[in-house]
Amino acid sequence: MEQKHHYTGLSDTQVLESRKKHGANILTPPEKESLWKQYLGSFEDPIIRIK
Repeated sequence: MEQKHHYTGLSDTQVLESRKKHGANILTPPEKESLWKQYLGSFEDPIIRIK
């Protein structure tokens, strides 16, 4: 007879201990380049320099 496993997540206390030890599981978004830097960076394209 095949035994099926029922998986459950961490208990509340395990979650709190993990957060204390490792910090919250939150991804920080990457910094965006400002619009003026993007605009000036477009002039770095060699095709634009040829014109």
